[in-house]
Amino acid sequence: MKKIILRLDLNVPIGKENKILETARIDAVLPEIKNLSKKNKLIILSHLGKGEKKDSLKPVENYLRKKLTKQENENVEVLENVRFWKGEAAVKNSKEFREASKEFASLGDIYINDAFATMHREHASIVGIPKIFKKEKKKVDIGELSKREIKEIEKSLKLAKNKNKKTLLILSGAKISTKLPLINKFLDLGATVFVGGGIANQIFKDILNLEIGKSFFEKNFKISAVLEKKILKAIKNKQLVLPCDVILKNKKVETVENLQTTDYMADIGPTTFAILKKEIEKAENIILNGPLGLYEEGFESGTLAILKNLKNKKINILIGGGDTLVLTKKLKMSSKDNLFLSTAGGAMLEYLAKDGKLPGLLALN
Repeated sequence: MKKIILRLDLNVPIGKENKILETARIDAVLPEIKNLSKKNKLIILSHLGKGEKKDSLKPVENYLRKKLTKQENENVEVLENVRFWKGEAAVKNSKEFREASKEFASLGDIYINDAFATMHREHASIVGIPKIFKKEKKKVDIGELSKREIKEIEKSLKLAKNKNKKTLLILSGAKISTKLPLINKFLDLGATVFVGGGIANQIFKDILNLEIGKSFFEKNFKISAVLEKKILKAIKNKQLVLPCDVILKNKKVETVENLQTTDYMADIGPTTFAILKKEIEKAENIILNGPLGLYEEGFESGTLAILKNLKNKKINILIGGGDTLVLTKKLKMSSKDNLFLSTAGGAMLEYLAKDGKLPGLLALN
């Protein structure tokens, strides 16, 4: 029997009394676990949370074992949260990193990575193990779910690069610094880019010199003069679209030009939604990542309205990011021929920005 090290993404939300709040990521890899454990010994590696004491994988293992047969259970071992190892997230090639990589690599003969959502990280279980395996001429491979993720993201990227196809990128999130490479690239590709959340707030404040009140922005962020000029030009040409009205935390609707020092932007307003709806009508390829409002505080109406609008469209649609998927679930949206719900957030965006050059994928090549 071969021993397979299977790196998965079982990073699911866990609530009170160790109750798993969302099992989709575990359910998605169950067929692969069942298939591989028929004739092989499986050593499953995953992280959970930030690797704090409370972040044990035991609740995940308990749920998983209930779904497996007696025979499958005998052939499956679930390692504790890899982030409990000091070297897992240590600086690449540091002593701790090398030790953790070596320890993980000693567990099996074949390495399969099916944790696409973490492939943008240079962690020991993602890049350290395959490096050792390749030196030892042992087999490394990519899992079936990750293959599908890549296929679907590649399809959207290929359409974005096609000048004859109209692409719309709808992007939100707290930090502009992590999203700028993607915004820059898609502007160069000729796509229409709509930004909301903290990204829009930063542009309002730093580039358009508008009052944003108490709304979130990155305090230590400084945009380059070249990129500032490019963004201003894109706004003028209506290639970069920003919210024109917003819903404040006090539930009032206000235009972005009339914000006061005490205001806090919480969601897009009705006029902004109407503008975005028109852009959706023109598009043949749509990529959406991140809720446009503070959905965890109940400001989800803007994102839900957009998702409802996309639900029955017959164009190519890619939706990603864990927070966004929470809202797609509310609308009972699921992947189909033209619509794909990616389990990845950061990895999906980095794949699009860097043409697939993710550390985890490069380590397997």
